[in-house]
Amino acid sequence: MNTREKVIVALAVLALLIGGGYHFLGNRTAHSTPGLEQEAPEITEALAVKSQIDAEIQKLGLSPYETGLLSQIATPWISDPFLVPAVGTAAEQKADAYQDQDLFTYTGYIEVGPIRVAIINGKERFVGDELEHPGYRVLQITPFQVVIGRPDGESRLELSYQGMEFFQ
Repeated sequence: MNTREKVIVALAVLALLIGGGYHFLGNRTAHSTPGLEQEAPEITEALAVKSQIDAEIQKLGLSPYETGLLSQIATPWISDPFLVPAVGTAAEQKADAYQDQDLFTYTGYIEVGPIRVAIINGKERFVGDELEHPGYRVLQITPFQVVIGRPDGESRLELSYQGMEFFQ
């Protein structure tokens, strides 16, 4: 075994010992934050870490867009874009397909190079994909809206992105 391998093995053993010590012995430092029970030291520790991160972020002098982006990361989703909605019978789908725009929700957007993906009704969709309602296809995808309709141009719907407060 050469010196490099010995150093790597020694660091791995050291990491295992430290990790095992924390796991089996626990972190025995006392935390106190007004308003929190002593039964939940993890919450106190998480709040301390969060305040440290907030202080570091303020030191960076971020633009309003970057600050808004960071605040959006912390907010909960309106709904899970990957949750598969309950599907009724085929007859119910055909009857409901033409009623209104509420059948489709645009909840996510991904762009990698020239490829654009929209999350519509919890499923990833590309331009040209057929939707679960008969005859509807994705015609255009932008960060702010998705245009869906029939290929013959008979009907078109413009779906606004759910969560537009991020872009304002």
